[in-house]
Amino acid sequence: MGKIYSFLNRLFIMLKSLFIALTLLSANAIADKADIVKGLSAYFPVVAEQDINPTPFQGLYEVILRKPKLDVIYISEDGRY
Repeated sequence: MGKIYSFLNRLFIMLKSLFIALTLLSANAIADKADIVKGLSAYFPVVAEQDINPTPFQGLYEVILRKPKLDVIYISEDGRY
């Protein structure tokens, strides 16, 4: 019984740590998307945050533009390039 309790206790701690890490990372991603929307607003007035997705390359995001036509662009995380 002691081994099972110890295993479940460790599992709970790992899951709690994972949840906290994911929460912190998602808050950072939301801030980055807001910066991208702000940087693009001068050129593309209609950009929604849900149309911004991270790429496998750090600091590079895919942006789906829906108006005036459907298009995809790639932009840096600060929205400048």
